[in-house]
Amino acid sequence: MQLAKHLVSGVDVWLNTPTRPLEASGTSGEKAVMNGVMNFSVLDGWWAEGFTKGAGWALEEGRTYLEQEMQNSLDAEIIYSKLETEILKAYYDKNEQKVSDQWIEHIKNTFTQIAPRFTMKRMLDDYFDRFYNKLFTSSEAFQDNHFMQAIKLAKWKEKTAIKWENISIVSEELPQSDLEHTLNLGDIFAARIEVNLADLVSDEVRVEILFGEKVDGDIKHIIYKEELKAENLSNGNVLYSCAIPAERAGVYDYVFRLSPKSEYLAYPEDFNLIKWL
Repeated sequence: MQLAKHLVSGVDVWLNTPTRPLEASGTSGEKAVMNGVMNFSVLDGWWAEGFTKGAGWALEEGRTYLEQEMQNSLDAEIIYSKLETEILKAYYDKNEQKVSDQWIEHIKNTFTQIAPRFTMKRMLDDYFDRFYNKLFTSSEAFQDNHFMQAIKLAKWKEKTAIKWENISIVSEELPQSDLEHTLNLGDIFAARIEVNLADLVSDEVRVEILFGEKVDGDIKHIIYKEELKAENLSNGNVLYSCAIPAERAGVYDYVFRLSPKSEYLAYPEDFNLIKWL
């Protein structure tokens, strides 16, 4: 800690170039930010979330080459180029008072736009609100009344696991997704899927749509997701539907997934069954 205090206080730019995608939490970069130091790093780990234009610099997250040595050489060229054409230029662009307005602006942006979002307190608050608190509540509920809720959950999981493979799609009405069928801003993305739940009920199965970007034919980056509305039909099947306004124009890559749903589950991941449509 004593050494870090001297290191951080003497730094203008915190250069960190991890091998994609191996960056961890990035606590050293977060510490630098709180001391007015700008980060220059790969968009990996925390910097993929924390980077704000005008408050530091970044190398693209995506790789250009599979061969690591070639990627390192390219990254090195980009680093030298940014140092010469952006970072040093801003640092030495000084006014009559021998102060760089651009540099001071970067420091202010670092303090105001990045530091408040990346602190240990915010991280702990997120863990508690999003994860720990739900698990505490779930644990207390399971222990009440001689573990009655835990027994119900175990029986429900057993029943659902037996029925899961028998779930089938009866019919579907889906928008076409190709270059000839683009959505304009404000258009409605509508879909209807009729499902035979194999003696399960609509409250026990959720259907979600996920919009994302495809890489090598598979969706790798999720942009948006939404749970479909369920309607029980007279024939015993369930109709899942959605009508989502397009917030940006273009061709949409999407996929549907079915997963178990129960008030007893703190998280959907607590029951590892899923079907992709």
